[in-house]
Parts: sequence; C-alpha cells; structure tokens
Amino acid sequence: MRKLLGLLFLLPNLLFSQNSPLDSLERVFAIEPSELQKLELLSQMTGIAFGLDLKLALGYAKRGVALSEKTGDKDWQPKFYEMQGRMHANLSHLDSAMLFFDKAMSGYTAVGNKKGEATTYFKIAWVHKRRGEAAKAMEADLQALRRLEALGDQEKIADALGRVSDDLSLQGRHAEALEYAKRAVNICKKNNFQQELPHALRYAGDASIAMGENGQALDYYNQALELTRATDPSLSNIADIINSRGNALKRLGRHSEALEDYKVCLSNSEKANYPGGILAAIANLGEIHLLLGNYAAALPYQLKTIALQEESGDISNLTENYGHVSSIYEHLGDYKLALLYQKKARKMRDSTASIQSDAAMSELRTQYETEKKEATIAAQEDQRAQQQLVQWLAYRG
Repeated sequence: MRKLLGLLFLLPNLLFSQNSPLDSLERVFAIEPSELQKLELLSQMTGIAFGLDLKLALGYAKRGVALSEKTGDKDWQPKFYEMQGRMHANLSHLDSAMLFFDKAMSGYTAVGNKKGEATTYFKIAWVHKRRGEAAKAMEADLQALRRLEALGDQEKIADALGRVSDDLSLQGRHAEALEYAKRAVNICKKNNFQQELPHALRYAGDASIAMGENGQALDYYNQALELTRATDPSLSNIADIINSRGNALKRLGRHSEALEDYKVCLSNSEKANYPGGILAAIANLGEIHLLLGNYAAALPYQLKTIALQEESGDISNLTENYGHVSSIYEHLGDYKLALLYQKKARKMRDSTASIQSDAAMSELRTQYETEKKEATIAAQEDQRAQQQLVQWLAYRG
C-alpha cells in the first residue's frame, strides 16, 4: 500500500482565467507602494498557488524570500523560508527543503515565534519520514506538540496529535496511533475546527486500515473527502484523500473502484505538479493491476515508482515496491529479475527495520507522556496549596 504522507482552494481553471484571484493580486502588487503590504500579498499568492500548482507556488515563495531579505523584515523572513521549504518538500527536493526549514527555525527562534517553530518542526518531521527516519520524525513532531500545548493552540494541538499518530503507524504501533488520531478528531469536533477535522479523520483512517479495520477506514476517508471538498478543495488535498480511500477499497477487495480512485489521484496530482501524489498514484496503479492479474500493465507503473523513489531519496514503501516488482517478474516468468528485486527488497528491509529505532520511538513517547503527567500533578499540587491557603486565611479571619 502506497500511503501519501500528506501535503503540508480554488478550481484549476481559475488559474488561467483573465480575472483569476492571482491575476488580481498581481495587479494590486504592481501598484502597491508599501513593501510590508507586498509581503502580505506574496503570502496570499503563495497560498492560492499551493492548491493549484506547486511549481508556481515555489515561484511566489522565492519572491517572498527575496523581498523579505531585501527589506530585512525579521518577522516575514522565516515565514517565507518556511513556505519555500514546504514547496521544495512537496516537490521532492528534500535537501533544499531542509536547508530552508533550518533557516526558518533560526529566524523564528530569533524573534520568539513559538508557533512558527512548531509548524516548521512539522515540516522537518515530514522530510524525515520521506527519508525513512521515523524516530527523528517523531522527535520533531513531539517538539511541535510541546510548543503548541504551551501556547494552548487547540487547533494546532489536534494537528500535532494527528502527526504523532502517523509516526506511530510507521512503527507498526497501530492501536496507539488510532488513540492519538481519535484525540485529534475529538478536539476538532468539540471546537468545530472544520479545516483541521479532515486531516484528523485521515489519520484515523490510516490507523484503522493498518489494523485491518478496512470498513471503518473507508468511513473515515469518506467523511474526510466530503469535508475537504466543502472547506479546502485544492487539487493536492483531494488527491491525498482519494488515494487513501483507494487503499481502503483495495483492502476491501473492491479493486475496480480503487482503480478509479487512483486514476483521479494521478490526474489531480499531475495538474497540481504534485510529485508525492504522482508517486503514490503510480505505485498504487501498479499494485492494483498486479492484484487484478494484469502483470504486463503493472510492470511499467512499478518500475517508474522505484525510479522516482531512488532518484529523490524517498525510501518510504520502497521495500514493498521492490517486492511487487519481484512478484510481477515471477508471474511473467523472468525468474532472474524476480530474484534480483527480491534481494533488493530484503536488503532495504534490513537497512530500515531497526529495533533501536522502535525503542527510541517508545522512549520519546514515554518521555512526552511522563512530562504531561508531571505537569498535571504539579498543577494539582498548586491548586491544593491555594485551597489550603484560602482555608487557613478564612480560619485566621
């Protein structure tokens, strides 16, 4: 199963219309005298373009970086560094992404922007996942969660809980992953966070499908898709969720429906220049053809998937994809190549499966939960002391 790691508004035809929001903002930008307002406009344009075309969004982010550096604006600089890093990450430019995330983190720390630090930690964790560095990813997500809890930002806390859920899923700790995802869902529903709820539902679906609860996963994904279409119908977000729904349908044996979902995922991702979505769709199209017994049709998809992953350094699901290619060659009667890819799969599995990594994940989560309990106990003791003081003062009076 090729699972999207997720992206970090408008219909695509708007991009090319004469009166599109981007055209309008460009005209305003051209006559705006205030450089501070120009930075705000570039931030808006980057956000709009993100839902349409990642390469276009990268261009706007670069303009924001250049202008913020020219003006020396210390508040806007890390924001645009983070934006540019995000575009690089989603375009599978992982080294460039980390370079800009490091610059963003330094900038946010310099001005004391804890929320900026937290959102940058999210994106650093995403890159670590793409590199197969699960323990580092969880460490970054927990760093984000600690900062957001200190700020009391409930919507972003829900986001962080969902991301930790994903970290746990990557380590095969699916019951714990579902627990964290449900906590995120509950926070969103309690506070009516309609923008964040679809993401929390997706994490719950991912944990459910990993536990073999495929019907439950399908329900989560359908809810997420309905909400996303209503609140944030960007091509990349729709691609992510439809890909996930295809995975649930595949597990339920509804292969023809899954095939259609993967085709939609590929179409949306290509329109949005979204490499992560393209990679996921190609991999899953190869697997679904394999399951349908269409081995000759499956092979080009799977070989393309492996080539893209090896080129970008994205090793997530690479063991599985080597295994699929081995199986395809075996069915096609090419036993020499089948054995070659079987060996590749074994080597990749051995290099990524680490007991130490699992232990590190357990230690990180235990440390976080212990900190939470200690903080709760300390707060309770403070409350008790206050009550005792009030009682003593009342007695003295």
